[in-house]
Amino acid sequence: MRLRFYYIVISAFALMPVTGCKNNSTLQEPDALEVASESEVFLTPKEVEASGIKWTSASEHNFPGIINATGKLDVPPSNRADVSVMFPGFVQSVKIIAGQKVKKGQVLFTLENPEYVDLQRDYLTVRVDYSLARVQLDRQTKLKADNATSDENFQKAESAFKMNEVKYKSLRKKLEMLGIQPDEITAESISSGIPVKAPIDGRISDIHIFRGSHLSSSDVALSIINTDHLHVELQIFEKDLPNIREGQKVIFTLPHHPQKKYKATVHQIGNSIDPETRTAHIHCHLDAVTDGSHFATGQYVDAEIQTSNRERQSLPNDAVVDIDGNYYGLKLIDSTKNNLHFKRVKFELTDKDDDFSAVLLNNKPPEGKFITSGAFVLLRKEG
Repeated sequence: MRLRFYYIVISAFALMPVTGCKNNSTLQEPDALEVASESEVFLTPKEVEASGIKWTSASEHNFPGIINATGKLDVPPSNRADVSVMFPGFVQSVKIIAGQKVKKGQVLFTLENPEYVDLQRDYLTVRVDYSLARVQLDRQTKLKADNATSDENFQKAESAFKMNEVKYKSLRKKLEMLGIQPDEITAESISSGIPVKAPIDGRISDIHIFRGSHLSSSDVALSIINTDHLHVELQIFEKDLPNIREGQKVIFTLPHHPQKKYKATVHQIGNSIDPETRTAHIHCHLDAVTDGSHFATGQYVDAEIQTSNRERQSLPNDAVVDIDGNYYGLKLIDSTKNNLHFKRVKFELTDKDDDFSAVLLNNKPPEGKFITSGAFVLLRKEG
């Protein structure tokens, strides 16, 4: 049987077959990728230059130790708010929708109740009484200084002032809790509706009200979440806790988009173990380069915590080709003026990251030069 060999260089510019045996037959592009039983490949310098093939030697590269963890995206309690009301009422209008971005102090909805009218009326009445009581106390104070009034009259004026002061300030506080500015209330501005405003900046996450619904003081009308300080909350097993340190790097992915990797850093380490799951919480901050604008609170994440570095002899990932779970490369055996002689070798993969692969060749670190630089070389036998 006569053997012919082809190699395929996959690059940005060329897909070119080359024979490893001297055979002038027309070469056909292979329709399937296989590992050739023969491992010798010969290329001319012109073929190497035309296809952009390059090679490199193994070098030391740091591979971090990895602890796998799961968790979710979350925000601090201060960045989450449930909006409710201090006094019951009927919803008069709703001015927002779910997902809408709102600012602190923005009107979310209005609430209506006849009792709000009574509260504003009582405040205006007490404000007048409080003002008169202050004037009367000031008058009695001057008279007392001139010994022109009795102690009894002075004490009555002082007592009346203090009682009105308590009523006045307590009604002011109630109005402020309702979102009404007491100093802006006049007899003409009394209203049965009050605005309910956003307590924080953020986005509306849940709405539980509609026009005409009744809202009691125990009901949550809606929720607001501010994702400016979104973080990753991870859970790790008890056995892994001694290996976690603040400042360690974290790489995480989202289940629906596992090929996209994001970066975070361990910020705080929980000091308690859940008695049921035997896990601890790890609080991680997103790195500045991580764009979290499309993240949502509650999203689950898969994460790798990088705990330690290990120096290993490695090759760029382009030099190590995975074929059906086996790892191969092409090693430069000899170089002359007219030919470059490569030999297919089988690696043992011991570690890998986004850029480098730590491999062994015959149970030893790889020595020599191997084809790399963005080109994959595969062999195919054709009889």
